[in-house]
Amino acid sequence: MMGIKSFKTFLILLFNALISVELLSFDETTNSFACYGASTYLEIKILSYPKYDKSPGETLLKLHFSKDSSVLKEYKLEGIWHSIGYNLHEKKYIVGGLFQVGAWLPMCEIRYLDETSYEMKSSRINKTDWFSFIAVPDELGKYMALIGKYDEKYMVLYVLNTITDRVQILGKPPQPPPVDSSFINDDMLKETWQWGNSYADGFTEMDDGIIVFENNDRLRVSFGKDSPLRRAVKRKSVYYKLLK
Repeated sequence: MMGIKSFKTFLILLFNALISVELLSFDETTNSFACYGASTYLEIKILSYPKYDKSPGETLLKLHFSKDSSVLKEYKLEGIWHSIGYNLHEKKYIVGGLFQVGAWLPMCEIRYLDETSYEMKSSRINKTDWFSFIAVPDELGKYMALIGKYDEKYMVLYVLNTITDRVQILGKPPQPPPVDSSFINDDMLKETWQWGNSYADGFTEMDDGIIVFENNDRLRVSFGKDSPLRRAVKRKSVYYKLLK
């Protein structure tokens, strides 16, 4: 598992350090992650971190057999990659790559790693012009909620069905999750808290209860007049029927 408290903590450290063009240097315990499937586990190790406008970084993916930890397959990829989830029905891992888009560092690529054949395939979403600031999977790894750009749609909420590999555009997204008060200045408090703002300009972990997958292929999204410091108490839930 992660060598730090959460992936969100890791991302905050990463984005703060990216302000400098120097290569990030992290302790060995902070750059290795693992995701578990039915008979295997996927180890993800960040080999090098991005340099702004110079290098995308590099990540090593190792697929291990659970019984003896033997290595079944290795992939070395440009960019910062992590596991989004595991689709039990398809027996495949879903991994996402973070790459620079201007001054942002969103997720720009999704691939599927088959647990049985060990083959890695690119999602059809990669053939479109897209990026996302989040990736929220359901428990079975069938659906994945994304927020960002998709084709001609900008800063929208959309869902990828990882079985059919098709996208469903839902519309207006909820606002970004709150951040630590030490990151906030007076100018930020005067602005509308939205994706692309300072400290909402890179891939992050969505807070609980805002995007929730429910039974019968339904998605519940919570909206409110949120600020960089906290979620609003008064909220409205919007429900979406997801395409199978």
